[in-house]
Amino acid sequence: MEKNKSLTLAVSTMENGLHNAMEIFRSLPIEMYENVEVVIVCQGKLDKVVTYNSPVFCKVIFTNSLGLSKSRNIAIKNSRADHIWFLDDDVILKNDFIYSLIKNGLDKQFVYFCCIYCSDDKKFYKEYREPRINKLSLLKVSSVEIIAPTSVIFRENIKFDEHLGLGARYPSGEENDFLLKLFDVGVGFTETNEIGLFHPCHELKRDPRKLWMKNGYPESKGLLASRFGLLIGSALCLRWSYKALLNGVSIMNVLKMLKAFLK
Repeated sequence: MEKNKSLTLAVSTMENGLHNAMEIFRSLPIEMYENVEVVIVCQGKLDKVVTYNSPVFCKVIFTNSLGLSKSRNIAIKNSRADHIWFLDDDVILKNDFIYSLIKNGLDKQFVYFCCIYCSDDKKFYKEYREPRINKLSLLKVSSVEIIAPTSVIFRENIKFDEHLGLGARYPSGEENDFLLKLFDVGVGFTETNEIGLFHPCHELKRDPRKLWMKNGYPESKGLLASRFGLLIGSALCLRWSYKALLNGVSIMNVLKMLKAFLK
């Protein structure tokens, strides 16, 4: 029986991003071939699977299903490695980080977090002030920072909520919801404090006013807050409301969040 790989690089893309996704695969150095596999999920085409005969295993799954969470779940189903790293098609991997992970070994009961450095600016993607190892701090994690243990995911049947994430009714919070599910079954979390990849900052797209104007975004925040119960969830909603209003978000959008939280 073939030994499991150490790491699946799971890249989610659409038809117009497939070339970029394949470049991630092509950039891997030869010393990683034995321990790393690549699974690319390309949405927008008829269902089919293409496996590339090359020194590193690479499977490209074409699917007509839409939605980022659906893509992540397809990648999970096709992973043959001990851990899976969820990636977008516009990242640049830091290969020495991957090499270090494999060399030092990955605990099958732990999720590992890396840091993102902007590929279009000379700064970190976000502020990394404290280790993200408790329940509340999991709200500060982006999906491309997550390296998760597949044995726990399969055993506990943990999936991304397909109602959350890009292309779904509620376009954010899917990675945080996923991590909260892992937290609930006792998985540990480790902050590597290392840059794992480079990703565009997209400062304009991340402007709070623009984010809150997206259909379903305020409701995404409310649903996520509800995962923490009435007391802590209410505190989160108050905090997010305060920050949103300071950034010029309309009161109507803030009320949408509160309504989703109380539903």
